[in-house]
Parts: sequence; C-alpha cells; structure tokens
Amino acid sequence: MFYVYFIFTFLIYFFLKFFLKIRIKNKKEHPERFIEKLGFVSNNFPKIDIIWFHAVSVGELKSLYPIIDNFIKNHRNILVTTSTLSSYEIFKMKYGKNRNVYHQFAPLDCPQIIKKFFNYWNLKIIFFSDSEFWPNQIFEAKKRKIPIILLNGRISLSSFKKWRFFKYYLKNILKCFSIILCQSVEHKMRFEFFYKKNCEVIGNLKFIHNKKKQNNSIDKNLRLSNKIIFSGLSTHNTEEEACVNAFLNAKKIQKNLLHIIIPRHIQRVSQIEDLLEKKNIKKKIINKVDEIDDEEKVYIVNSYGRTNEFINISKIVFMGGSLIKHGGQNPIEVALNNSYIFTGKYIDNFKEIYSYLLQLGSVELVNSSEDLKNNIINCLNYKKYENINTREKILIKGEEILQKTLDKLDNFIEDRRVFDKT
Repeated sequence: MFYVYFIFTFLIYFFLKFFLKIRIKNKKEHPERFIEKLGFVSNNFPKIDIIWFHAVSVGELKSLYPIIDNFIKNHRNILVTTSTLSSYEIFKMKYGKNRNVYHQFAPLDCPQIIKKFFNYWNLKIIFFSDSEFWPNQIFEAKKRKIPIILLNGRISLSSFKKWRFFKYYLKNILKCFSIILCQSVEHKMRFEFFYKKNCEVIGNLKFIHNKKKQNNSIDKNLRLSNKIIFSGLSTHNTEEEACVNAFLNAKKIQKNLLHIIIPRHIQRVSQIEDLLEKKNIKKKIINKVDEIDDEEKVYIVNSYGRTNEFINISKIVFMGGSLIKHGGQNPIEVALNNSYIFTGKYIDNFKEIYSYLLQLGSVELVNSSEDLKNNIINCLNYKKYENINTREKILIKGEEILQKTLDKLDNFIEDRRVFDKT
C-alpha cells in the first residue's frame, strides 16, 4: 500500500505548481510563499536544532499554543507549519515578533518535497496535531530516527470506517509515533483498534486557555451596553440564512437584539451580502467591534484575528459547521465568555467538549433552522443567557490537562535525551 501511495505522490509532484497557481488566483495560497509547500525555504533561516510543530488550521494551531510557549520558555527554537492563510495570520499575531519561532507553510506530502524539507531543517523532535497521518513525512522521520509525538490525537468515526480497510497500513504508520496522546477514551479505542502500544488519554488540549480575560468591548462601546448580541460564529453556507431567520423572528419580541455574522471563510462575505439583499435587510461589513453603529442592521465580519472581540460582546452564539455535515466548530472560546451556545447535531469533531458543556447547562442542541428560530425565542423569553458560569470550570480543567501533558513531554525528552544528540 505504501509503495502505491509513494508512486502516486511522486508523480503528482510534477503537477503541483500548476495546481497551486490556480489556488493563488482564487486567493487560497500566498502569492510569494506558496513555494514553501513545494519544500523550498523562502527566508534565510539559520541552521539550528529545532522543534517542529505542525497544525493544519486555526483551531489546531491555537490548541498547540501552551505547548509551544512552554518550549519557548525553555529557550528552544520552534518551527511552526500550517496549511491555510488564516492560520498564518493568526500565527503572526501570536508569534510574529518572536525571533525563536519560525513559520513555514506545510510541505505537501510528496517524497521529493519531504526530502528537501528534512534536508534543510535540523529537526530534533516532531509534534503533529489531531489526525495528521502523512505517510511520506512520517516514514522519512522514522528513517532519520527523529521522534514523532501526536498531540490531541483523534480519528473521526468516518475516518475510522475508511481506515479499517487499510488496517495493516495504518498500523505501520502509528508504530512510527513515539507517543499518541488522545483527546478522549473514544479516540484511544479507535487508535488501539490499529495499534495498541503507544496510546494514552490525558485530555483535549482545546480545553487549555489563557487565564487572562479580555477587556469587555461592550464597556468601551456605550451604544452596545443595552443590546443583547446574537452572533453566528464560523458559519458555513445555508447556516447564515438559518441565523438571520432566527434573528428576524426573535427581533419581534426583543427589540434590543443585534445580530453579527462571523463566517468561517471571509471569501463568502459577498455571498452573505447577496442573501441579505434578497431579504431586504440592511447590512454593514465590519472588521472590528468599534464599527458597529446605532442603526439596526445585520453586521458581517470581514477579517481574521478579531473573532475574540466579537465573542466577547456576544451573549448568545450559534456555532457553525453543525447544521451541515461538517463536524462542528470548537465552542471553548465562546464558553469561556460565559455565552449561551446553540449548535446543530453535526458536532463529531468536538463531541467530548460539547458533552462537557451540556453537563454544565450552557449548550442547546438544535436539529434544524426552524428549531434554532424557536429555541432562540425561548432563550430570550426565559433569559437563559443570564448567569452562565462556565469559564472557571473550563480553566481548572484546562490547567490539569496542560500540566499532565507538559510532564509527559518533559519526561520523554529527558529520557530520550532528545537535545543531547550531536
């Protein structure tokens, strides 16, 4: 099986530059730095011992922050690779000024690219996140005797069903990992169906969060102080319409209700504008909270990196990617704001997090657009959004998970003398 994959990825390499050029035209790749995905280094980075962290997108990157910060504190050099433009923007906001943290767009998993990438970077240990099983990368690291650790490991149910047909192949991949730290017992059981020796559960890294609370943007904006703000967060196609319909109906009984749409992909802003125009709804495109004015409109956020500002002022939030079969979006940052959360039933990617929040009584599941409309009206009538107190419980849980994870990693690095090798 690996030889088939190896040959396929070897051949596809010759078409990748053309493919990436198309993505640049569609504004899905960086116009200069796309070459990093082909294994080239676009900056003159020093030849130093380095730790490699790979995260596909924004959520995975943020979940790795506490681990990365711990290594920075211990004076280690860090390479972070991500796959999306939005995750690069988030990286810049967090680590852009740190001279010991370097960013590259993740190399595509072709043998020619991977060999070039590994030849340049002096990797001492590799951390992958969630469900990253790229065979050429993994087997190249194994060949070079570089330890690999999977953080926040998970296998979705749909992926598990597919991998069962290639059980022996995935077993050989998982054997290359020194440790697999799983998000939950459920995911551990799925990993152990293929390989039993290196899996354990510590907890979901997405529970870990900075204890420092953001300043409340509402305090700075008196126009919003008497508003109840309902946001549709990380919404996908069709979900904006569900949120807008719920808002229009709820507005009839709650005059001070305000609605903000924060799409998962800002490339869809014009599509959302068209939706609102068809419904004859006033709208305003904004980039930050201060741009919300007195007029009654639906506000559409057109920027990355400021999501927390909008979460911070939202008492009621619908989490996108859940009324469609996408797997849901991470609700932790919203729960840390003590907001009342609505979500659809398609939340497989964050099942244990939603289960925990359901126990705390801060989440409500809806099955349809009509369901969302009725339940938001009910939430407003009974003021369910008041007196939510999930923040402290999440911070305590996250701190426990972080400490156990760091202890595990520190012990492994010390036992294996990862940084003593010459």
